[in-house]
Amino acid sequence: MPAARRVALLGAKGGCGTTTLAVNLAAALAGDKTVCAIDLDAGKGDLAGLLDITPGTTVPDLLGTEFDAALLRGGAAHHRGGFSVLAQPQDLSRLARPLPSEARYLLDVASEAWASVIVDLGSRIDEAVLSVLTHVDQVVIVAMPDVLSIRDVVRIRLLLDRIGVQPANQRYVLNRVPRHPAVPLAEIEALLRWPPLATICEDPDTCLAALAGGQLLRERAPNAAITDDVERLSHAILGETPPPRSWWPTWLGGAT
Repeated sequence: MPAARRVALLGAKGGCGTTTLAVNLAAALAGDKTVCAIDLDAGKGDLAGLLDITPGTTVPDLLGTEFDAALLRGGAAHHRGGFSVLAQPQDLSRLARPLPSEARYLLDVASEAWASVIVDLGSRIDEAVLSVLTHVDQVVIVAMPDVLSIRDVVRIRLLLDRIGVQPANQRYVLNRVPRHPAVPLAEIEALLRWPPLATICEDPDTCLAALAGGQLLRERAPNAAITDDVERLSHAILGETPPPRSWWPTWLGGAT
């Protein structure tokens, strides 16, 4: 069996839409291969709430215990989108921050249980998050096209270099790209000297409607540009050439 693809999503700052991208990316990757979305945002963790599902075995339930792939698969919640979920508990008093060794062990066993593992790290960086960043195949920084977010991309990239994450395994996504970005996309790429893996257009109406209904973007608006953007991101994650866009907002120009 080929090695699992482990992708960690880290928000450049709070509110970048990391959890929304994580669950919709998991759905886009699900098909003939098994996928699990893991919520390792121990500050609160909103993955289960966004999907409106009741968590099965939660991440804190696993900490300090030994488990195998079969136990992990059996305890995870299953979403109708075709992927599994290891979430944080709804009871915030049960939150527990994993030790670095516990986070790595969870990833190793999850890689045996599922072909692809998508990890939602939120935006807080601690020792457990650092251990995850060095233990995955790709780190994807989720940013927005504003000054603070772009500055934090630079800071995070310096951190990734210092902890030994190879440049080829570092990516960033520009999410919530509005009609008139605070910082133009061409200027962002020039400042960073680094092209984004993908850009996701801003569509608050679709996102809020999906959230209210506990739906994925593809369920709520299968033909929307934002849904197409997430699908294209999934191809980029896999190293595949994304299919041509059926249409593209002219205000995003030639963004990738």
